[in-house]
Amino acid sequence: MKQKQHLNLIFPQYQGGGDDTSTYFGGIEIKNNYFSNTEFKEIAISLDKTLETKYDILGYDLIVQQLEEANKVLNKEKPSTIFTIGGGCDADIIPIAYLHKNITCDFTILWFDAHGDINSPVESNSKLFYGMPIRFLLENHNEIINKILDTYLGKNQIMLIGNRDLDMAEIDYINKNKIASISIKEIEQDNDIIIHKLKTQNCNNVYIHIDLDVLDPKSFPYIPVPSKNGLKTELFGDILDKIKENFTIVGIGLFEYMESHKKELEIIKKIVEMGKGL
Repeated sequence: MKQKQHLNLIFPQYQGGGDDTSTYFGGIEIKNNYFSNTEFKEIAISLDKTLETKYDILGYDLIVQQLEEANKVLNKEKPSTIFTIGGGCDADIIPIAYLHKNITCDFTILWFDAHGDINSPVESNSKLFYGMPIRFLLENHNEIINKILDTYLGKNQIMLIGNRDLDMAEIDYINKNKIASISIKEIEQDNDIIIHKLKTQNCNNVYIHIDLDVLDPKSFPYIPVPSKNGLKTELFGDILDKIKENFTIVGIGLFEYMESHKKELEIIKKIVEMGKGL
């Protein structure tokens, strides 16, 4: 039997959100505070804020360069499980695509996020890549980026959780393609709803994408783009525990963290311990 190989990946790519480096330094803070005695691979991120728009994507050249580097690391390390620290949400397309292509097609992406992250480059008003990652996992919108990913997920493999701040084009795309979506209200009414829906789909393996803006900013303020009426940290922690109890987690991505200048935060510690223990 092949021995399980786990990889902790520090990939604080921030250019998907423009020239705001807050998620870069947030990722570095997580590395410094929670990975002092843990092995990891780190992707070098340029801090050059001179970002040009190409192919309707701001910062395109640097983003492509960094995505390629992350892809090389994964193909060299050949992990069977991955815990990724961002950076912006767009960095997660590399580990998700790698696992989908190389490990198993039998997994569902639980995309915890206040935003849709499902715009195409043409539809995007901001041209910010962190608003596009799911769309790139589903479809070809740039030959070079999709050559790096080298795989597409099925639309039934995405479950949006906690989104409440979407563009009209995203709403139309989600409805047209019948992409599963679970609201904060539904979770608060039944905190087992995610488990029930996954079991209905006969899902065994999951990948957990965590944009911390899924949390209510009153409960967790260390996010660059907060959205009110999110999940309370305690409820979110309980949900993570239930997912772990019921399914095999093949990967976790932790994104959109802004420096807190605190040595430890309970919910971050919980996510990091879960991710490192895959």
